Amino acid sequence: MKKYLISILLLFLCTAVFAQETEVDPGKEVYKASLKAGADKKYDAAKTELEKIVALDSKYTLTAKVALQMLADMDAKKIKDKYVRSVFKGLRYSEESKDKKALKELGKVAKKNKEYAPAYYFLGVVSEYQADLDAAIDYYGKAGDADNNFALAFYQLGNMYAAKEMHDVAVMQYSRALEVDPELEIAYMKRATSASLSGDYNVSIEDYGRVLAKFPNSPQAYLNRAYAYQQLGKLNEAIKDFSSALEIGEIDSVEALYNRGVAYYTKKKYHLAVDDFFDVVEIDSSYTDAYYNRGLAYEELKLYEEALADYTKIMEFRPQDAKAYYKRARVQHKRYHYKSALKDYDMAIQLDGNYIMAYYYKAVALDDSRRKKSAKSAYQTFLSKAQPQHAEYTRYAKQRLRRL
Repeated sequence: MKKYLISILLLFLCTAVFAQETEVDPGKEVYKASLKAGADKKYDAAKTELEKIVALDSKYTLTAKVALQMLADMDAKKIKDKYVRSVFKGLRYSEESKDKKALKELGKVAKKNKEYAPAYYFLGVVSEYQADLDAAIDYYGKAGDADNNFALAFYQLGNMYAAKEMHDVAVMQYSRALEVDPELEIAYMKRATSASLSGDYNVSIEDYGRVLAKFPNSPQAYLNRAYAYQQLGKLNEAIKDFSSALEIGEIDSVEALYNRGVAYYTKKKYHLAVDDFFDVVEIDSSYTDAYYNRGLAYEELKLYEEALADYTKIMEFRPQDAKAYYKRARVQHKRYHYKSALKDYDMAIQLDGNYIMAYYYKAVALDDSRRKKSAKSAYQTFLSKAQPQHAEYTRYAKQRLRRL
């Protein structure tokens, strides 16, 4: 069975997960205005600006939601006016990159309001902006401890653990957030991504299904679900989702085409695989994995000249690629071009002294070309390097040695 490469590209999406990311965050200036208003104790104006942010796809949307809750809590006498003002001041300092001042101002709020979850949440936000993930985890965790119904605290914990590539823990935190708030749609997308990256593809597929039920034109959700299906060997479903993502557009079409080509190859639909790999290199002529996999497909179709051309093309970009020389040698060997095959086997071995199968097929090529003395020596070299997983080839080598 031939081995092939699968390039997986599972993307972490920003807060505005269902919209295209723009160069300038649409909420940035509105957010700044809300912080200034709050710091000036103009809370009605701050509320108006925060409500505008919530209606936007912005990285500030979740912070705005929590700030609005804080203003409601102030009206309900759950937190004093002076501490609300300190929160706005602290967040404003953070936006001005005055990190120490920000943490000091917000720290005072948390110290005086130890049971008030949003105080810790905002400290988490500032720590996150400073790329201090451990501190952010600590603060978001304290927010969740202070209020076990604070879904956004658990959601942000999931984001922090995902950023640290601790995806199994991230999945747990996203799940906690969804237990509290099953309508927190963004958490399904994030949990789906982390689930795939931690190998829990069934959870990933289920979550992407929920996302697509609500957002049927989300190409990234189709693309990521396709990767999950592919990992489970559900190739028909994977191909369907890759095709849906490509039809919608606004995605990395190279990765989608490449992985659909891999799925077609695995299903032995070699002509369709060739078509997809062809489209990949039309877009990105340096995508060497596409040449490699197209070469494999051409071999299956017995289009050896085309396979040789693809393996040779890889060498233009990766002249030290032992596998490309080995694969070209195998094609030459199948065509009975032993001299060319042996030259490439030797080059593969020169580039990678542990390329065991190159030693084996070099011996076979020498044997097939009736160079008995050289073949005998090559079989012996192969046997000295063979590992337990090469048992089938070892038996044949020993058998040939007895006959030579």
